[in-house]
Amino acid sequence: MDPATRIDVRKIVRVVATKVKESLNERSTGNVCVGKMPVQIESRNFRVTHVPLCGKSLVIISRLVKSSDDIPLSVYEELRKRVRLDWDNVILIDAQNYYSDDNTWDENDINELAQLLSKIGELEDQRLEIKSCVNHVPKYAFGPIQFEIGDNGLITWGLEINGKRVLLVIFDGNNLRRELADAIINEFRSGFDIVEVLTTDNHQYTGIARFTRSRGYKVVGDSISHELIIRNVRKSVKRCINDLRKTSVRYYPVLIEGIRLIGDSFSSMVRAAERGVMDWKKHFTVLIILPILTMIILGIILGIL
Repeated sequence: MDPATRIDVRKIVRVVATKVKESLNERSTGNVCVGKMPVQIESRNFRVTHVPLCGKSLVIISRLVKSSDDIPLSVYEELRKRVRLDWDNVILIDAQNYYSDDNTWDENDINELAQLLSKIGELEDQRLEIKSCVNHVPKYAFGPIQFEIGDNGLITWGLEINGKRVLLVIFDGNNLRRELADAIINEFRSGFDIVEVLTTDNHQYTGIARFTRSRGYKVVGDSISHELIIRNVRKSVKRCINDLRKTSVRYYPVLIEGIRLIGDSFSSMVRAAERGVMDWKKHFTVLIILPILTMIILGIILGIL
């Protein structure tokens, strides 16, 4: 489920940023980090990546045949019923890294994914030592005019967990060309035990490409040179690994009230779009008609005077 408007997004970011700033002034308690080792498991239709972060785990889902596009809430709830995992401490992430015209889910898909997740549940907990690094590549590095990579550019996140090296390459965009994702994974597989590519599912440019793409937006790699993208990823990974250092992980609960969500169904998205059109009409009245009326009234008044 996605925040419905920029106002909702900004509200979430503001609250989270405030909490992060507060936490920077706190002393680390030095708690022992315990979790399951990182692992990547692949089947015909899925690739599942497990990244432990002390008390919680990231579980990243990539669909290898169908499109990776928002795991429906009904599928998530079904997985919770079928798979023995510490679900309260699992952060399930749709990688949004392969585009196709088919993003449906059926019983076979759910069964196949459940089997992979069950293998993660079978792993033993152990004490973990985590090293981490993060590097950012700004949007402008990919060209002055492009409508694929959003304002947050590219993030490379490197981890070393009990000697096992993990690389996450994260684009601020709406899905990814399959051949580009595979090229990035193959590029870094020799230097890392686990490599995964993700996008943020950012719809910043949805609608801008309506006249050049039937889907109404561009996925990362549609028009930007793949060589340019991979070159920037190489530089970012190198800078990141040079800054790899031991880190501690802490969690803070944050409650944000009054956030409007789109939902996880097409009908919910249509209703959200209808509300957006209604809001647009209100804004049009305020921004266009009101100034015109003001000018007319002032003209009459000044004419009289």
